[in-house]
Amino acid sequence: MASTELYKKALSLVIFVALLGAVLGFIATFGDDIRTAFVARFAQGDSAAMPAGAFDTVLKILRIILWMAIIIAIVRFVAFMLLRAAARRSAQAEVSSLLKTVFSIIVYIIAFFVIFQTQFPDVPLTGIFTGSTILGIVVGLALQDTLGNLFAGIALQADQSFQVGDVVTLSTRGMGVIEGVSWRGVRIRTFQNKLLVISNAVLGKEVIEVAPKDNLNARLVFFNTVYSASPAHTASIVREAMRHSDNVSQKMRPIVRIRNLGDNGIDWEVKYWLDDYTRLNDTDALVRERIWYAFQREKIHFAYPTRTVHVEEQPPEIDLEAVKHEFGDRLKTRADLRSIVRRGVRPPGQSIEIPHLCSRRGNCPARRRGQFYVRNCPWKGECPDS
Repeated sequence: MASTELYKKALSLVIFVALLGAVLGFIATFGDDIRTAFVARFAQGDSAAMPAGAFDTVLKILRIILWMAIIIAIVRFVAFMLLRAAARRSAQAEVSSLLKTVFSIIVYIIAFFVIFQTQFPDVPLTGIFTGSTILGIVVGLALQDTLGNLFAGIALQADQSFQVGDVVTLSTRGMGVIEGVSWRGVRIRTFQNKLLVISNAVLGKEVIEVAPKDNLNARLVFFNTVYSASPAHTASIVREAMRHSDNVSQKMRPIVRIRNLGDNGIDWEVKYWLDDYTRLNDTDALVRERIWYAFQREKIHFAYPTRTVHVEEQPPEIDLEAVKHEFGDRLKTRADLRSIVRRGVRPPGQSIEIPHLCSRRGNCPARRRGQFYVRNCPWKGECPDS
């Protein structure tokens, strides 16, 4: 198919150049005779005679037009051949016409001035260049943004950092697939099916992450397991689950490795390569789904955050004055009252540890008479003497 197209273009070029060459040859051969005939015809008529110089000027302009047509045809064919060869080497399915357009314009301008100088050698080009310089300054200031996009696009195309079909991630504008590149900007189709148009001048200042369409690009999926699950068994189960996953490349073996020993369990990551990177979100979801089902079959549990809360029961508030009133006949100082509180007073209906004075008549084992000792007495009621 490509050879047929090339043959048609080459044949069309040969026929076109041959026709224009024949016209130029006819003018070069019979130009003087035609000039003489036209001058004689106008001189015999009633109207003013056509000057011979005017006829020569018309012939020169006609030659310029014919030569420019030949050059345009040749340049277009050469540009087609060069871009076709570049596309074959870089495996590009579609190449932007930006470089082709710029290259063609430069060649056209140079060819026009050369041909013009050969036909009108007496016309000085200094004035034309001076006027063109002033006009160029005015146009450059008026079209500053447009020219900025043009030259930024030339730089991007010359670098060939990306092509149509690549997945790109912009630092401030998200991710998408490149749909087209022009002299003005780049069109990116996001994964939300929105069209993002960015000018070349802005794109030249962005940090761009490119995932080429003809490359095996990797992805990472994270998960975790409890510490009781065997790491070797877990890695084997995950690799087996991903073996026949759709869009996961079989050319590269998935890598399953421990990423961290976390607070709640073992943190894992699985690295795999995609055949079609534009389906990365669907593939990530499929990988997570297969891991979940594999863990369910093997009774492997995912780790999740857990917290153990220990509640300490606080003793009830003690009314010091009420305790003193209740047991005041057995307490001599306020320090004795604080001793009761420090030892802990139980709620009503339970017993309480009360310091008692050891009397001479009482039974005071292992204590000297005249000192306090502790007894469990009811919160309310009599506490029998020792």
